[in-house]
Amino acid sequence: MGRESLSEKELLQQLGKWQGKDLWPGGRHKPYAFYCANCKSSRKLLLNPSPYTFQRFMQIALTSVFLMLVCWPLFGFRGLVFFVPCWAVFEVIYRARVRAEVKCPHCGFDPYLYMVDVQRARQQMEAHWRKKFEERGIPYPEKGGITQPVKATEAESTEEPESRLDSTPN
Repeated sequence: MGRESLSEKELLQQLGKWQGKDLWPGGRHKPYAFYCANCKSSRKLLLNPSPYTFQRFMQIALTSVFLMLVCWPLFGFRGLVFFVPCWAVFEVIYRARVRAEVKCPHCGFDPYLYMVDVQRARQQMEAHWRKKFEERGIPYPEKGGITQPVKATEAESTEEPESRLDSTPN
C-alpha cells in the first residue's frame, strides 16, 4: 500500500521518544522534594503528600455515581451515600501509597512511624541496617561493644594543626 512496515528496532526507537512524556495538557505535577531527616539524602515523592485535590474529589464522585447507578434498584437516590465510603477507601489507599513511598530506602527511616512511636521507628531502622549488613556478609555491630580507638603515629601526634577553631585571630 505504499506504507512500509517498521522494523522492530525502528519501532522501539519511535516508542522511546514518547517514553516519559505526558500526553495530557498541563503536564505532570512537580515531584515533592525533601531531605531524609536521618541520613540527609535527597528524596523525591511522585505522589503529592496531600490527597485533597480536585482530581481526587472527581474520582471519588464518579466512582460513587457509578456505584449508585449499579445499585439503583436497591437504593435509588439514596445511593449517593456511597460517596462517604468511597472517600474513606480512596483515603486509605492513597495514604498507604504515600507512606510506602516516603520511607527512606537508604537508612530505613519512616517519618510516619516516627511521629507515632519513636521506639518502634528506631527498632525498624535497626532491623533495616541488620538486613543490609547481613546481605553484604558483614557482622552487625552490637550495642555496648567496645571499640578500640585508632592510635595516631608519632608524627601526627606531635604536629600542631595549622588552623584551629578555638584560636583567636591576630
